[in-house]
Amino acid sequence: MVGIAGGGIDNDETYLEAALREFREEVGIVVAAAQVGPPLWCRSASFRYRGRRRLQQEVIVRIAIEARKPAIGYAERLDYEIEDHFDYRWWSVADIQKSKERFYPGKLPVLLSPFLTGAKIDEPFELWS
Repeated sequence: MVGIAGGGIDNDETYLEAALREFREEVGIVVAAAQVGPPLWCRSASFRYRGRRRLQQEVIVRIAIEARKPAIGYAERLDYEIEDHFDYRWWSVADIQKSKERFYPGKLPVLLSPFLTGAKIDEPFELWS
């Protein structure tokens, strides 16, 4: 199953620390550093969030989760993240690839399989919204 969480890397963080924090805050799942893969997918994106234009340099990592559908916890999620992210769904790779839904990143249906097999992806800029 696939789960995508995102967010910025704080000034004093490594990509690994940010991945652990963002996954905990946005998805509500606590994982260990050993479960996080290298940043194989790098990209730039701009989008509107809470009325402001954001520009991010992003890295996407794979996080190995033991359970097929792990329990979601809300204890460490931030108030605005609980407010903004009110639902979740676990997707299979095949479901993502055949879906007509809009995903973030926008090229997720096309780039997910290469990413999961270890391909290094250097995606240029995406204007999301």
